Amino acid sequence: MSRAAVKINPILAEATKHWKYVAPILTYPRDKAEYNLLVKRLDKILDIVGDDENHHLLGLVDLLSNIISNYQ
Repeated sequence: MSRAAVKINPILAEATKHWKYVAPILTYPRDKAEYNLLVKRLDKILDIVGDDENHHLLGLVDLLSNIISNYQ
């Protein structure tokens, strides 16, 4: 079966459309400047999420927190 013939999950299809916007946020930092930028992005997202434990961006908060904590 060719790749073009493969049916894609609607959620994955939607994510694929937006990947070029999301990918830069989910990239591991290569230096201190990229690390600091990632921390600033996380801070802005945390401002949006606030105290809402059910906010739809909590998964992104978790991912960014893990990427930041793994920076060596």
